[in-house]
Amino acid sequence: MCRPQSRVGRRTTTDGASTKQTRARSHEAAAEGNLRIVQTLLDRGPDVNARGGRQANALCAASAANEPNVAQLLLDWNADGSQQGGKRNENALIALIKWTWVTRKEELQKAQIIATLLLDHGVDVTAHGGRYGSVLAAAAYSKNVMMMKLLFGRGANPHAQVGEYNTNALVAAL
Repeated sequence: MCRPQSRVGRRTTTDGASTKQTRARSHEAAAEGNLRIVQTLLDRGPDVNARGGRQANALCAASAANEPNVAQLLLDWNADGSQQGGKRNENALIALIKWTWVTRKEELQKAQIIATLLLDHGVDVTAHGGRYGSVLAAAAYSKNVMMMKLLFGRGANPHAQVGEYNTNALVAAL
């Protein structure tokens, strides 16, 4: 005879869903840019900085998806943009910049809004992580001059030797 699984020690939200289920939902909603669903999930009590999935947290997912409204909402709930994790140990700024190959002006403007939000909320412009090793190297590899200028203005170090190939931003740009 099988005994029902015990709920002892299992954290649940106010609607009875496990925190793991709610965390997965919040990461998915953030990546899809669904502001209403993210707000509803946050109102139910999951940890805004919960780890899991391909990104370090929901803010990294929103950044990687280039969703400034969701990123702002998560930052208003004290999401930690410096938290690193996910497949390549990236923070929210690296997750944002690595995909900026897009040349559509409106998409690049959204990315700049998110980058400014993250930097204004204390994300370290010199943090290491991700495939390219640093935020600046990721921007250089993506040929995103606008983002590079923003990062230089915030103190990014072009000489840092980091990443899988121990390169600096100049080498990444080539």
